[in-house]
Amino acid sequence: MIGILDLPAEVLKEILCFCDPMIITETCRDFLSIAHSIPSLWSSIRLGPAQFFVPNGPIILQAQLQRVKNSSLNVSVGPVMPEAVQSLVLLNLFAVLSEFKAQINRLEITADAAFIAANLLNIIFPGLKSSGTFPNLRELSIRLPSDGQDPYRAGWPQLDQVLARYPRAFSGLQALSIPSVCIPIHPDAASFSHLHTLIIDGSRKQPIANEIIRVLRSNPLIETLWVKHYSWMSQFASIASTAHVVLPRLTRLSLSAHGPGSDLLYVIEAPALHDLHLDASCGQSYLHHRRAMVAWTNGQSNDVQAALTEALYRGHLVCAV
Repeated sequence: MIGILDLPAEVLKEILCFCDPMIITETCRDFLSIAHSIPSLWSSIRLGPAQFFVPNGPIILQAQLQRVKNSSLNVSVGPVMPEAVQSLVLLNLFAVLSEFKAQINRLEITADAAFIAANLLNIIFPGLKSSGTFPNLRELSIRLPSDGQDPYRAGWPQLDQVLARYPRAFSGLQALSIPSVCIPIHPDAASFSHLHTLIIDGSRKQPIANEIIRVLRSNPLIETLWVKHYSWMSQFASIASTAHVVLPRLTRLSLSAHGPGSDLLYVIEAPALHDLHLDASCGQSYLHHRRAMVAWTNGQSNDVQAALTEALYRGHLVCAV
């Protein structure tokens, strides 16, 4: 993009002939005052290919972060493709961001594969492998729009193992959104003491209901649960017969796809639930005329209805739908 300073000097002189120098000076002074007096203008950072994944991207980011001072940062990264993750530009870019890691309040990473997100997290928060703690991080979201069913290869950092260290490293985390392909498994004794929102997204052929149950058991104080993961078939048969999860503070439960989310209705006990949302916004797309649609089949709808009926019959849910 060509800026005004890139114009020839003759053109600039012609433009200035029609401008009031005093008004221009006052306007520039006002903008400068606003830019330096309101750090929050610079605290929302979107690291995308267009502006930052370029040779001078780290320099631009460094200049923006210097304006923030001690303000909390809301950082959005991506999309990051496999061919870019090991580039020197991106390594330098996230090394710059790592210098301000203690100020990151919200972090969203959109990547093409799980190992990319894991690699970026290790760069931004290098202390994850040792005893580093980052209590200021409140929200973490990992999005893998096109991740495959088997995203790992030897030597790649595994996202579920990185996430498993979070109860210790991110003790202040309040909201966590993760793909179902890499649900972390940590001991029941380890939990996020402040986590109140958990979102699980994606698709996976292997049964994951038991993995979700283990996460819920280690974080029993969550207040909002949103399961967007979908599968063609019910996974209830894979759930352990003794599975039972009590979530005393759960007030909002959203299920956007058929599969493990609806199967959880058989095992979740949520006496404080007052908001249950069911829809078909996530799932396998069907081609309908000129646009793709997501819809539950009759069989899938019957599975969801049966799970909901059983949960209400047993008194596990007391809610308004």
